[in-house]
Amino acid sequence: MAVPLCRVPKLNTLAEEDNEALDRQRREWLRRLEAPRGKAAPTMPHAVWDEARGCAKITRAKGKDLQVIGYHAEGEQWLRPEEMLCLLEDSLLALFTADGAPLSVQEAYLLVLGGATPLVDPDVYTVFAHLFRANFIALPREAPALSAADA
Repeated sequence: MAVPLCRVPKLNTLAEEDNEALDRQRREWLRRLEAPRGKAAPTMPHAVWDEARGCAKITRAKGKDLQVIGYHAEGEQWLRPEEMLCLLEDSLLALFTADGAPLSVQEAYLLVLGGATPLVDPDVYTVFAHLFRANFIALPREAPALSAADA
């Protein structure tokens, strides 16, 4: 016994009110994409990537995260590559080149984890980021000094 076919509205056509709702959702999505990431610009710390050191120099220290990470050298505060990348991923840092051009998260990934010899082992970065986001403070272990007998 054959089932009679009935006429139903096509699924890929929208009513006028549905088109308007979809357009509103698209505009809202685009507004969110174009909005600045993370915190407001006046409260976000800034750093400049130093290619020679392989670290980021803090140029505007804002926020509590910078109180527990990084290190001080020559009167400046510096971020290790894994610290810089983690803050940048979480939109807690604005990173710039020495020329003043902003660096994206993807460019920072290439600087830190890319290339033939990455600055940080990807597994080490994964562990650091997990601990940081779980509110732990992860500090690098200092290499033990070798004595004359060990050499």
